[in-house]
Amino acid sequence: MDYQKQVVAMALACTCLLPASASAASADVFADVGKIAVAEQVLSKLHLPGIGKASPQDKAARKAQREARKTQKQLEKAYRKYDFEAVQAWAREGDPEALCIVAYAYQTGQQVEQSKEKAAIWQGKAARLNASLARIYASPAYRDKKLPLARLYAMAGRRAHQGQLVPQSYEAAVRWSQLGAHEGDTVALAYIGSAYYTGRGLPRDEKKAIEYFERAPHDPLSVSLLADAYKNGRGVQRNTEKGEAYATFLRMAQDKMDNRVKKGVFPWGSDYR
Repeated sequence: MDYQKQVVAMALACTCLLPASASAASADVFADVGKIAVAEQVLSKLHLPGIGKASPQDKAARKAQREARKTQKQLEKAYRKYDFEAVQAWAREGDPEALCIVAYAYQTGQQVEQSKEKAAIWQGKAARLNASLARIYASPAYRDKKLPLARLYAMAGRRAHQGQLVPQSYEAAVRWSQLGAHEGDTVALAYIGSAYYTGRGLPRDEKKAIEYFERAPHDPLSVSLLADAYKNGRGVQRNTEKGEAYATFLRMAQDKMDNRVKKGVFPWGSDYR
């Protein structure tokens, strides 16, 4: 395993992003999804430690990024229909994950008219192919909360990356994560960034990786790999002060995340609207 891949593996392990075991109970599934919600909320409320006064170039870049985000939001909306059509096609081909997501879409009325009857039909097809995976989607973590489809795509990517309940495949992990990234899901954006950073699943392109990390500034994986990138000059000009600032930021967030997870505080209302 080369250096960048080791860094990504360590980042996944230390930021509460590793999935529960394949035999996890629904409570463990809830914790897995809930930890992501905790991470998003904690990091969004923290401020990056000082890294020096912003230069005019930095300010101009931030303004350009704000304008780009407006355009990106419009693209994300357009992608939703296109992405779901792709998932429906995969479901018709017998992909268990896609079958589960189509069932969930009917269950929650996302991209299709809500229909409990059709949801049950698709769920039954999924269960016949992969009962353990179907149980994940029927767990309270999924059933009781209306998770955006983009987040489901991101979670599907994580399962494929780890080989959790589905065959391990970096290609499938990227395929699912790209759908989530199209729609602005931060977990998916960070994963695609890590794929570019390591060359695992996508051609290595550190500069492109940084672009993805910067689009998911409140994702622990993004923050961890931005710290590594600035410390070592990978995809950006080397800046050890900025790299350490990101690392400090992540340590601060990790303490808060750990405390909230121990207390069982999962901020569904603010993170999954």
